[in-house]
Amino acid sequence: MLLDIAAFELRYILRSPLSWFISLAFFAGGTLAFGFMAGEGASDIFALGRNVSFNAAFYIAVELLVISLAAFFVAPAFVGEPIIKDREYEFDCIVFSTPVSKFSYLYGKFLGGFGALLVTFLCAPLGMMLSPLWAFPVPEGSLGPFNILHYLIAVLVYALPSLLLYSSMVFVVAVIARKIIYTYLLNLAMFIFLFVGTATIARLRLLTPDTL
Repeated sequence: MLLDIAAFELRYILRSPLSWFISLAFFAGGTLAFGFMAGEGASDIFALGRNVSFNAAFYIAVELLVISLAAFFVAPAFVGEPIIKDREYEFDCIVFSTPVSKFSYLYGKFLGGFGALLVTFLCAPLGMMLSPLWAFPVPEGSLGPFNILHYLIAVLVYALPSLLLYSSMVFVVAVIARKIIYTYLLNLAMFIFLFVGTATIARLRLLTPDTL
């Protein structure tokens, strides 16, 4: 029953125009991320020099990790809003009057929403793969051999855990608070936390014995 609910939720969300729009946004994000990494700014930021291929595993991992942070802001639409709408229209009461357990219902909704979020996010690495072919031509010799494992490892090791963490936090807030506004407030709080944390770490790295 859990998998049936998850499959239904996945199909329902992916058919919505919002999912198509977010998929295009992720595709565009992946394309632009590759364009930035192919520019001179990326080599200056990471101090890797121009001898590193634009499609190196490090660049791919950084791009997908940054894009996964943006996915946090669309997670409420996938894993938060469906459960809140069911509560608002009391559809969950109808579901619980059937043999469906609360465990199957809640985790089925979460797995379906998270699966839809993951499917749309995969448009980002797709945009990165296709970018050199049409969007950002690169000089000859600047691209290394295409290796799908670089993208798979970056998704599984960096992006997937981040998406799962974000989605879990949003889902818990949606179930407890029952208001979509609280999920977006969570996004705002996490953004401030990441911004302040990143700025603090960058400042600490600049500290030397002379500046203390």
